[in-house]
Amino acid sequence: MNCRNRKITAAVSALIAVLIVFAAVAPSIVGEAEEPVQEAPALGFAVTTIMVVFFVMGAVTGYAIHEAYDKLTEKGTGDTDSYVRGEETKAVAQSILSGLAYYDNALANYSQIWPLTNEHHIRQAEITSAYNWGKDLTYDPSLILDSSGFYTNASYMLRNAAAQVNSHFDNLNERIQIWNGTDTYRNMMNVEISYGLDSISSKSSAQTYVGTAVDATSAKNKVYITGGDIWVFGGSAVISSDAARLTLNEGRNSLDSMSGFSEGVYTLQSGRSYAGGILPVVDANAAAVMTSLVLKAGNDVKLAKLTSQGIIVDDVVRDKISITIHPDGAESKSVDITELMTDYDELLKTIRVSITKASNAAATVWNIFDKAGEANFYLTTLMMPDNYDNISITQEQQEILTVLAMEQLSDYYSKNDQKIKTGDYSFSKESLTLYVRGDLYTSTGDKLYENVIFTPFVYGQNFNLNIGKNTLNQPGIMAVWSTEGTPLSSWNAAANMNDASLVNMSENCMLDVYEMYYDNAPSSSVSLEVTKLKLINSSEFPDPDPTDSVPGGGLTLEQIVKLICIIAGLLMIIGGLLARFNWTLIIAGAVIIIGGLLLAGPILGLARFL
Repeated sequence: MNCRNRKITAAVSALIAVLIVFAAVAPSIVGEAEEPVQEAPALGFAVTTIMVVFFVMGAVTGYAIHEAYDKLTEKGTGDTDSYVRGEETKAVAQSILSGLAYYDNALANYSQIWPLTNEHHIRQAEITSAYNWGKDLTYDPSLILDSSGFYTNASYMLRNAAAQVNSHFDNLNERIQIWNGTDTYRNMMNVEISYGLDSISSKSSAQTYVGTAVDATSAKNKVYITGGDIWVFGGSAVISSDAARLTLNEGRNSLDSMSGFSEGVYTLQSGRSYAGGILPVVDANAAAVMTSLVLKAGNDVKLAKLTSQGIIVDDVVRDKISITIHPDGAESKSVDITELMTDYDELLKTIRVSITKASNAAATVWNIFDKAGEANFYLTTLMMPDNYDNISITQEQQEILTVLAMEQLSDYYSKNDQKIKTGDYSFSKESLTLYVRGDLYTSTGDKLYENVIFTPFVYGQNFNLNIGKNTLNQPGIMAVWSTEGTPLSSWNAAANMNDASLVNMSENCMLDVYEMYYDNAPSSSVSLEVTKLKLINSSEFPDPDPTDSVPGGGLTLEQIVKLICIIAGLLMIIGGLLARFNWTLIIAGAVIIIGGLLLAGPILGLARFL
């Protein structure tokens, strides 16, 4: 109990003690005012004895109430501030536990949902393979997966998955700053991050960051990086891509704020460890990417890596990672966060499988192009499903199955081409979100089509289409609906199969747009936005004020005042009854009980004043 509450309770107890003393001596005082009554000595002695007993009982009850209040409100800590720190510690530890439970569920869902995107990424990789194929070129998996947007999507998936839980632990660090701004907590809350038998701790700051890590060697040093924070261990380091060369400091580096940074495949300086949003690549020099936790307490920083041997910190295998909050004068609380690494590792494994599938599919069609001597945009391995979780198909097997499927498809078309290509297809132009009238040119400036109505399709990156000349920044397909050159306002949108066609166009080809309709209205500019993942800013966690008072659970001061008044009043009533129905004492006792119940607040105010 703090000093102020002790004074208040003592003052109230003193006021009530006066009433109890009065209850003990009142019978003799009243008796002197009345006519003398002859009493047997034994009876007088008995009455006196009973009154003494009641006096002692009242004193003991008052002392018990006083001590009970101490114990109920102080929980045995002997100091209210210590108890408050203990309650705050329990609340923060429970918050971490709850956050980890939500995150465990979210990661399990991510790991199940992501494989359902495999077909999309496989098709993107196959299209990119067709456009990059050449007779004298060798298949480059990183070029294909980067150009198709797959590396970016996979990297964003990992970074988005890490962002929310990292924000949750940022909240713990912010909590420490709030603690150090109050007298109750300042330098009295030590946060310890343990890894096996060793630990780092601080009263000023503590954070953890989940992500991926690599130990770069001279032979295994390539990864994909889209930005965010990169931690370097072992000294400063140089990383380079085809477009950038950056020097990173030991510790934390914000790539997004570094001049010249652009996402891509990076070669990492060997002899260093790196952690952050790092994606594995398909390359002969690809670095081994592991799930990691960066542990930071004060100025101490450690890197925990999840390997096949277990969790490695400082080249030693550790059994677990935990966070413990040590409040001065109260019980410490510990939270095991090891599962955070294993949950995130499941997502990393799932994405690694997707990378392999997309690369194998792109390599398969590339090999077929090599044998055929030409590429075809429409060739796909998806004609044969590969949806097993427990059965894998090699690239060679996939190539055989794809060729056999093409054989079946070719036979199907040769038998039914006249039935399915009837020339009477039609649709309303309202069903087309975008249709354009203009000319199509090759990359060398030769005119392919003049005054045709078409819809452009691109797949790699966003493309802005405007009235006038537009140069493609990527390969695309133009679905030509009509070659009649009819103004869009009067076009009846009847597409004859003998007139319609698909036109493959490479990067740097040109579209000369006369007019276009978007969402059934004339438009001068349209942005073609390719479907892809976007980085999500993690939600800000609420940051309520720390516990600063003892919550309910013990008797309040007002309740104690009422209880003492009831006991004192009962003692006076009993004394009055024993004193041959002394109505003065009986009425006074009743008044004290009623007054205590109704006026406990004012009595407490008087005690505070005293």
